Amino acid sequence: ARNVRDYASFRTMRQGAAADEDAIVRLRGVAPLAVRGGTTDLATIWELFHRGEYFSENPIRPRTVLDLGANIGSFLAFIVARAGDILEHYVAVEADAGSHAALAGQIDRMQLNDRVTLLHAAAWGHDGLVSFADSGPEWGRSVVAGGGAEVEALRVDSILDRAGMDTCELVKMDIEGGEDDVLPGLATWADRVEVLTVELHGQPDSWLREMVEAAGFRYLARGQFFRHHPTAIREDVVDKWVTAGGEALSR
Repeated sequence: ARNVRDYASFRTMRQGAAADEDAIVRLRGVAPLAVRGGTTDLATIWELFHRGEYFSENPIRPRTVLDLGANIGSFLAFIVARAGDILEHYVAVEADAGSHAALAGQIDRMQLNDRVTLLHAAAWGHDGLVSFADSGPEWGRSVVAGGGAEVEALRVDSILDRAGMDTCELVKMDIEGGEDDVLPGLATWADRVEVLTVELHGQPDSWLREMVEAAGFRYLARGQFFRHHPTAIREDVVDKWVTAGGEALSR
């Protein structure tokens, strides 16, 4: 409750939006966030701002961000609240049509159209088209065989190229198992990324560690950089992202 700015938002967070009721959640220090009634939108906000899944003791003020699985824009609001005018370019990639539309509305309300590139696509291991689930809980929809929708699939380097982003300081990846297809190609775009944080769906953390260390990154376990998700920092920029006395990053 200490993060909620008004009673209506507190009630929404405690009770959840009714099945047919949209709502606006206002949190201290964060742009108002619109949630769609009867969806998992509120749960994504709860995870991020109440449970603090991306809380970090290290300074997180990136100039460039690639958000793979951007959902309705909660992470965008989180980053803007911390980076402010330092943020120059944010690339938001979302495959679900409904969440993509909600994200577009959020970007417009935050007046960030000049700093955000929005793509309706799925991050994947190859460019082309993929089958995507268009039913079930919104925050868990993913690329699946026999899905009800067909969406564009893009490699990470293709996304960066399309957005006109040569290099990216922070990549957040939450693509509901799609990391299994995307991360084996990490070596082809590792030199364009400084920090990578991944929400894993089924794979053990050791799988990610092996993958990132082979590509020249320093692996950080959950809680060493972001509270709930493992992270990797490219070895040549570790000092840039770690506060003085960051013993957690020592080998």
